[in-house]
Amino acid sequence: TALVDGGLSRGARDPASRRGLPQQLAALGVRELDLAAVTHAHPDHFAGLAAAVARGLRVRELWVNRQGEAEHPASDYARFVRDLERRGTRVRRTPELCGEHRWGPATLRVLAPCGPRGYDPALDENDNSLVLRLSLGCADLLLAGDAGLAAEETLLAEDAPLEAELLKVGHHGSRSATGEAFLGRVRPLRSVVPAASHRPGLPGPPHEPVLERLRSTGSEPWWTGRDGALTVHLAPAGLRAWDALGRPQWALPARCGP
Repeated sequence: TALVDGGLSRGARDPASRRGLPQQLAALGVRELDLAAVTHAHPDHFAGLAAAVARGLRVRELWVNRQGEAEHPASDYARFVRDLERRGTRVRRTPELCGEHRWGPATLRVLAPCGPRGYDPALDENDNSLVLRLSLGCADLLLAGDAGLAAEETLLAEDAPLEAELLKVGHHGSRSATGEAFLGRVRPLRSVVPAASHRPGLPGPPHEPVLERLRSTGSEPWWTGRDGALTVHLAPAGLRAWDALGRPQWALPARCGP
């Protein structure tokens, strides 16, 4: 079992999300994670995971970038990482983490941040997010963390493998991410925007120009603040998705070849 980011669920729209990460994992019978990846050191990406660990969740391996610990060694985030290490978790950091990792029949690739320090000190924590691409057969899922336009430009310049049927949109649909050139390389068939709906203190709602850019590529966005939680099943031949009530939403065939 793997988890990418585990934030807070204040003000979530549907009951599945309002339960919060510790309760959701317990409902699924998950008492141990083989892998947890925290894209960057913001509470909306790690605080729920920290709460679950405090309640007894075991984490065998943690993936992080180096920025949060290097620049803010006394922060809650840095203490959280150190606590996991004391509990026996194997912590792996960029840049050594960058590249391909086999995950059963799937491949999980860390695309960024992969500079010599494991992060770019000229960029903020959002733009130093881990960017991950999960592949199974010909089907691909791109997880952009909170990476913004600067991070996207680096990925494009490095000719990173970005094409994916499904895109987890960067930075909650903010205008500071999801540029046209980036979308032109990813070519998503569907996209998920994790953002709240007009709730103070929560990221969101997504900016309409971002939603319009997604639609213009043929990628109808699923906005969690409006549409609720989404379950996606990745298979070699494609992806299927269901809403929080278990109703089928879409099925995407995998794109094989150029």
